Amino acid sequence: MPLDLSFIDHSPNGLLQLSNHTFQVASVPVDDDEANIGYLAVGEYFKFPGVATPSVLIHDGKVIESNIPNASPADVQAALASCGSQSECDLQLRGVNWTSAPMQPFGSGYVLWSFENVDEVTVPILSRLRNLFLTMAIGSVLVALLCGIASSRTIVKPIALLVSHLRNAERTGTLPAFTIDLSSTPEIRGLAESYNRAAISVQHARENLQGTYVEFVGSLANALDARDRYTAGHSSRVSQLSCATAAAMGLGPEDVERIRIGALLHDIGKIGIADSVLQKPGRLTKEEFAPVKEHPAIGRRILEGVRGLAPYLDAVELHHENWDGTG
Repeated sequence: MPLDLSFIDHSPNGLLQLSNHTFQVASVPVDDDEANIGYLAVGEYFKFPGVATPSVLIHDGKVIESNIPNASPADVQAALASCGSQSECDLQLRGVNWTSAPMQPFGSGYVLWSFENVDEVTVPILSRLRNLFLTMAIGSVLVALLCGIASSRTIVKPIALLVSHLRNAERTGTLPAFTIDLSSTPEIRGLAESYNRAAISVQHARENLQGTYVEFVGSLANALDARDRYTAGHSSRVSQLSCATAAAMGLGPEDVERIRIGALLHDIGKIGIADSVLQKPGRLTKEEFAPVKEHPAIGRRILEGVRGLAPYLDAVELHHENWDGTG
């Protein structure tokens, strides 16, 4: 049968397809007295690359042979359709990413293309990158944990101390300032300084309020003296004698001060007694003396509405109580 050996005009080697078989043909010229009288062509079965080297043989744009596993020539032909006229191409074949490039031309439209499995090459790289990122993530977590532990010592502990002071202030009614350096952290130091300023302000306000209470007590005592000229100066004298007694007993300054104010207020309930009884020059009748005996209870009712005078309520209410508790 006639054979198409037109490739000999361009190259002494080429491929030839015959009866569904591919042959690799080599030709040499036949000369006579320096005149070419023809060509002698010798062919053998084309040795297609092994499975280890994925390859595709293309003739005039049509895939005629392939050793790519799990892919028929028709599958390869369809995948190569996306490459167009590119000399190198990235394509996807049966869900796998490949890169292809012409490896060897054989003339007459025959070209051998090589294929490389991109996914197979990148899997080890991705695995190493994944392990690297995992190691870095674990390292970052450990560093963050160590930093958190270190930060807790410089942040959590001072804040806990601040909270403890505030709880004590809620229980005792006083807000003491810090006398120690809580932390070297600027934010914590700023918080402690703000707390100390607030504590000093509260202390000054408390002192001012206490001074107001003392002035109020003096005003009440003066009002009582103005109503009862018979006992004028009585509260002041009782206060002086009570303070002297307390000092002699070795009581502290705070206790002595509380006794001093309580003594000034002890008869304040007489403000609630009628002038006709309180200022009567003569002896009181039994009926007139009955409301006078109520002046300790009246005094307590007058003062218990003022929160700052709560420490002195017992001195006002109980100053006529018997030592044996009989009333």
